Amino acid sequence: MKLIWGDPDPETNMFAKLELVELLTSEDPETRRDVMCRLGISGEGELLPFLRNCLTHQYKELRSATGRVLAHLGDDTVLFHFVDALEEPDFRVRYEAEKAILAFDDSNPLVRHMQSYIRERGERGRPMRIASIEGLEELGDERAVPFLIGALSDADRNVREAAADALGTFGSERAVPALLGSLEENYSARVVFAAGRALGRIGGEQSLRGLMERLSYLDTEPWMSAVMVLGEIGDGRAIEYIVETLPDKPHGAMRGAERALKALGDGDLVTRLLSALEGADNQKRECAALALGLLGDLRALDLLARALNDSDGYIAEAAAKALGWLGDGGAFQPLADALSHSDYEVRGAAVDALERLGDIRAIEVLERFIDDKENDWLRWRVGQVLKRLRESE
Repeated sequence: MKLIWGDPDPETNMFAKLELVELLTSEDPETRRDVMCRLGISGEGELLPFLRNCLTHQYKELRSATGRVLAHLGDDTVLFHFVDALEEPDFRVRYEAEKAILAFDDSNPLVRHMQSYIRERGERGRPMRIASIEGLEELGDERAVPFLIGALSDADRNVREAAADALGTFGSERAVPALLGSLEENYSARVVFAAGRALGRIGGEQSLRGLMERLSYLDTEPWMSAVMVLGEIGDGRAIEYIVETLPDKPHGAMRGAERALKALGDGDLVTRLLSALEGADNQKRECAALALGLLGDLRALDLLARALNDSDGYIAEAAAKALGWLGDGGAFQPLADALSHSDYEVRGAAVDALERLGDIRAIEVLERFIDDKENDWLRWRVGQVLKRLRESE
């Protein structure tokens, strides 16, 4: 077999190597054997590894020729070797994998969507990347899951959101570690909640355990998403983790915790929390007080009222918040008395709780404390609450 290029050595003459690779599609067994011998391929078992290496070569024409050979062979194991590589955290590995995927024939819709995504970089390419992800989701081929996992690292939050939603549709547990990572690393609430939704749809022990273990250090929005998902998964083991992380969460985050605890709770949950509130562990007592308020069970009223006088300010503050959430008129007098507490944060929690009760008797009580000498914020807060209560008369 004579090549058209002067130097026949494929190691020193890239044009010769390109011509030899293209001849691998020959139907003539003798030509094929000769080509493989010249390329240093000792047998059929070494052919795919050789072609895989060619797909990452810097010479674009060689990569394209290799893609045509693989299409002729009808073997997609090399393609999905590179698709799987998109899960790797190393940018260089992902870059080489994307470069290789672009070399394949685009007659396969799966390949076409992936190539479209890879080519459309930057903000202008966002609609096409999202369309590619939606196309992969519609195809429903689970071999696209690693590609979608790679898309969770896209620079655009809208693309990351689309990738998370698509992974939820596939329901593959392979995506769980990456989705859990998205809860921790994303600064977009939409991506965080999309990752949470996906984990909820996937379910399983890996999702449950990963969410529970991360609750203690998640920021507010990821925490809200995780709590929501744990409520949907419906495993009672999550209760302890949710309750332990209630302190320091803003009021706006509590609605989801309330729904989750009510969904997960059994007939003994309130009893267990009441016992914890009477226990010796102050941290558990604070958490129990908050959880009892969210559950809204009036059996907790008397214990929470007594907790307002606790020597631990955190417990007293939690009790004040919980009494406000209970929303029962029986909490009015204990909360009014708590306005004289030595800790201004307890006083502030009592002011907020009185507003939630909506009892107009609070107007007279709060007027006596509008000139709080210790804290400017508290004086302002009392004034705001008084204004709203007067408007509701």
